[in-house]
Amino acid sequence: MNIKVLKLVLVVLFTLVIHFITSAFSIENTYTNHTVELILSLIAAILLTEMLIDTNDK
Repeated sequence: MNIKVLKLVLVVLFTLVIHFITSAFSIENTYTNHTVELILSLIAAILLTEMLIDTNDK
């Protein structure tokens, strides 16, 4: 499997997991909070994937 495809799959998976965990503990379920949580989950998932798969593109 291509490393970029694997990273993309992991980012999507981590985004969904982190988003569902944070939205489960959310008190207010408004549209703005939902969007902000999704964006922050995406950033966290990208960072987590970069830490797990350290690629040195040379």
